[in-house]
Amino acid sequence: MFYLRSISSPPSVYNLYNIPTPYDSKKKADAITFRNDVLLILSYRSESGEEIDSEVILYGLLASEFITYNETTPKIPTQFTTYISKLDSTGILQSFPSIKTKSLGSALVLHYVDSVRTSFPTLPIEVHVFARSQPSYLFQNSEKNPGKRVLSDDKLVKYWKKTLGCFGKKDDSQASDAKVESVSGYWLVPGETEVSLPKVAKVPVSGNVTWEYGIRATKGQDLRYSLPLFPDDPLGKALDLITGEVTMLNLVNMLRVVGDCSIGRTGIFSIRFHPLGFGKLLDSGRVVEVKDREFKDIMHAITVDGLYRNDKETAQTSFKVLVDFGRLSGVTPVEFNPNVYEQRLNPTPTLASKSESSIPKPNNIQSFVKRKPAAPNDNTDTSQKKRTKLDVNDKN
Repeated sequence: MFYLRSISSPPSVYNLYNIPTPYDSKKKADAITFRNDVLLILSYRSESGEEIDSEVILYGLLASEFITYNETTPKIPTQFTTYISKLDSTGILQSFPSIKTKSLGSALVLHYVDSVRTSFPTLPIEVHVFARSQPSYLFQNSEKNPGKRVLSDDKLVKYWKKTLGCFGKKDDSQASDAKVESVSGYWLVPGETEVSLPKVAKVPVSGNVTWEYGIRATKGQDLRYSLPLFPDDPLGKALDLITGEVTMLNLVNMLRVVGDCSIGRTGIFSIRFHPLGFGKLLDSGRVVEVKDREFKDIMHAITVDGLYRNDKETAQTSFKVLVDFGRLSGVTPVEFNPNVYEQRLNPTPTLASKSESSIPKPNNIQSFVKRKPAAPNDNTDTSQKKRTKLDVNDKN
């Protein structure tokens, strides 16, 4: 049986768009944004007869959430933005042969985004991801577990494009009342063009995301003040290095040399949802808000160096962390069924989709990005290690 525990840090004021906040005595802003961090822990309680007989942590997801309010209506939010900064596994999944689910990590991402959308049905929602392959992030030293498989740069970018491409709905039924939802998406691999990444550009998706190659930006506005800036984000670092006017061309080219993006291929993704419709905010119960000190204690418990080294030690440590998790935050685990996401992640091909796949499609040639030169010696700042990572124990 799978279980999910979700906690949130307390909200605090955050300058999401590099503009003056209402608390700046010299200037006045039109909106104010609050940030809170969310941690989701996916665990598994083993069945009788399996080698490991305790509940263990399989995956973790860390995201920063930003809720923006208009200053004229301070009690009514106008925008929800989330930045998935870390997705990691403990590498212990392979110890449970009874688990047949192929894509646990992707299922956790879909669950998180779906829960946000149903909790904030009246708001436009943006989801952002910066993907950079690393051995571990949330669970330090977990790469030493024999069952952990870390994706390469190319496979990581492909993984995120496929996972985020599961959102939206197509009208496959031809029914008059069929609901269609189109999601707009942007993706960029600094130093590359869409043409140079054909396998990523053509990755099959099950949803209805209209992808464009580039960075999402509001037309007619200064890029320096229209791009959301997240903690330790490469876009913010690139903007700081540009003097004078910021254009899309010099921003994209500057990203090629920013420490986070200069070594290996990285992916910058964003998707935007329109509001689901009218209704009340249902955020209560989605996550449990804990004190800031408790949130930091739990984060420390799962990221302490040296705790994840092999299956047995991981199992013992996982159980202790889960006990401390409940003791500190009082979070009651809820059952999680990853199978409900399986068809979205790995759809069964239909007759129509098979016939369509044989029709050649024209390439959308992008040429505004210069190809990345050979990588120089690694002088990368250690701050890049705090970036998004994806290790996936997915079996597909």
